[in-house]
Amino acid sequence: MRPHRIIIAFVFCLAISVSLIAQGIPGDLRDLVGVRAAAGETQLRNRGYSHVRTSEGNDRKWATWWSARNNTCITVTTVDGRCNSIVDAPIGACNQSGGWGSGSGSGWGGGSGQNVTPPSWAQGTFYGTAPDGQQIQLTIGREGNVTAMIGGATSYGSFTRGNFLNMGGAIASVTRQGNGILTSRTDNGERIAYTRNNSGGGWDGGTGGGWNGGSGGSGAQISPPSWARGMFYGTAPDGSQIQLSITNEGQVTAVIGGNSSYGVFTRGNYLNMGGAIASVTRQGNGILTTRTDSGERIAYSRSGGGWGGNTGGGWSGGGNYVQIDDLIGMRSSSGESQLRSRGFRNVDSSRSGNARLTIWWRSVSRQCIEVSTVDGRYESVSDIGSHQKCR
Repeated sequence: MRPHRIIIAFVFCLAISVSLIAQGIPGDLRDLVGVRAAAGETQLRNRGYSHVRTSEGNDRKWATWWSARNNTCITVTTVDGRCNSIVDAPIGACNQSGGWGSGSGSGWGGGSGQNVTPPSWAQGTFYGTAPDGQQIQLTIGREGNVTAMIGGATSYGSFTRGNFLNMGGAIASVTRQGNGILTSRTDNGERIAYTRNNSGGGWDGGTGGGWNGGSGGSGAQISPPSWARGMFYGTAPDGSQIQLSITNEGQVTAVIGGNSSYGVFTRGNYLNMGGAIASVTRQGNGILTTRTDSGERIAYSRSGGGWGGNTGGGWSGGGNYVQIDDLIGMRSSSGESQLRSRGFRNVDSSRSGNARLTIWWRSVSRQCIEVSTVDGRYESVSDIGSHQKCR
């Protein structure tokens, strides 16, 4: 077998997430569960399936396969070199239908996959900015009905099993991000961060902290340069302290006066905080942000010394409680980096089903937290109060 075929066979599993849109094992493929990945790949090709793409999690890999003959898209999960599960997937996961703006009538109508009741954190109305700068109002109902208003036009879709949005066949995973959500397209990786309000970090104005408000903004989320990644500390024009976190994937969290706002790092080295845009330049070991509408500048350092007379090596010094809910949805590597930058150290780890559980301790604030990681991302971050190794 050629090397590239071995690789495809081994990573015999793609798509979107192991729990992704699972509709049960297709009847004609039940016999492949449990076989070695190489043999499963051969059988799928013999049965008319073609490999679409692959992705990898902590202890497993996923492959998406398409059958033009049956008009069927499937996701295969491989664990330890064997086929662990085979489930139906929306045809959009196999690149067989239009994008977010496609469809007929309302633009996002149709699609596949039955509605499910979303988790409570994914229900409600959210506000974000599309890559082309258009404002989005996204409403997810308790029954899984989804409505998106983009540039004055209304589109419709559904919330499906595995925490996915299906908008006319275009699929996006939905993860929790602070008090909002983050959507990630499964075909092109496009990410959009949403908040629950259109002020204080949303796209319809607001006051305070320099980030809230503004208009416009464009560019999809990208990976920032290394000098722009990490935790930074600055002071807003009104004197409010700002804790700015920029992850390896370009997710941005700003904690201003105790309130969290969310945004993205975009092409050209810009921050887009719900439509308020600021350029980012390197300044020593820190960064300088400059608002594109007002010219307002804020200098950030990598330590919080000097904020309001704080001592102890940071804004969190002196025993102050540290924000952790903004870590939900991050990749594990970014989350671990963020926890360490905030003064936490890893004291224990274990496994529970498909989740990896880690315990982190921050002695200065007496915070003991548990992180559950599934498929390489932080699924939950909880303050558990105490643990035998938190000391």
